[in-house]
Amino acid sequence: DDGELISELAGPVTFATIGEASSPPRNVSVLRVYSESVVVEWSQPSNVYGILEKYRVSLTRLFGTWKMSVNVSGNKFSTTIGNLLPFTRHIIKVQAGTIISRRLLWSDPNIDYPPVSFTTKQSAPSPPQNLNTTEVGARSVTVRWSPPLHANGVIRRYKVFIQPGRNHLPSGPGITVDNSQPRTHLNVSGLTPVTLYRVWVAAVNIDDGELISELAGPVTFATIGEASSPPRNVSVLRVYSKSVVVKWS
Repeated sequence: DDGELISELAGPVTFATIGEASSPPRNVSVLRVYSESVVVEWSQPSNVYGILEKYRVSLTRLFGTWKMSVNVSGNKFSTTIGNLLPFTRHIIKVQAGTIISRRLLWSDPNIDYPPVSFTTKQSAPSPPQNLNTTEVGARSVTVRWSPPLHANGVIRRYKVFIQPGRNHLPSGPGITVDNSQPRTHLNVSGLTPVTLYRVWVAAVNIDDGELISELAGPVTFATIGEASSPPRNVSVLRVYSKSVVVKWS
């Protein structure tokens, strides 16, 4: 009546807004990569609600269902993750875990920041498989093998060691077999007839130097015999009417 007429206030009624997860960690990056481990770092989220308790670092492989995760204290911003496979593509995500009203809430790993991917470095392959010899002759042999069960990278070449005797380990540089066009055999010549030989094979990756597998072998074989060369210096020593005397070396 001639202006507002306002009642006394009802209340107060007290309420609290519910908590929500913090924003994701920022600047997730790979600091160092090794053949079986990686060092990951990140920055604190832009928006932190509640108490920042921990971070969760999750890894998956680009192909397959394998995954793993580790928890890191909320006051740390890097971690090392090991037990990875060499020469394998991984995807990494980092989440922030905050405590609000005694509940742990994780940030959404799929918003704001794309996942980071990396490939572990190569390591030495496992030994070649199924080493054997075929087509054994008096002076030659064919050495055959199968690729390693675990390549751990790209097999660039093989090294074949062949030597006479019963040595447990080979000596010398061996024979290099290029694998740019996949090849798993070698024809070896220049051997000695009726001789015992042993042969070994190693696989080689290249990553900041040669990464050589353990040796496959030894496999033992013996070259076969061959006819001797003809006698030398054959000549007639004396001739008679019904006989002849011949000599040679």
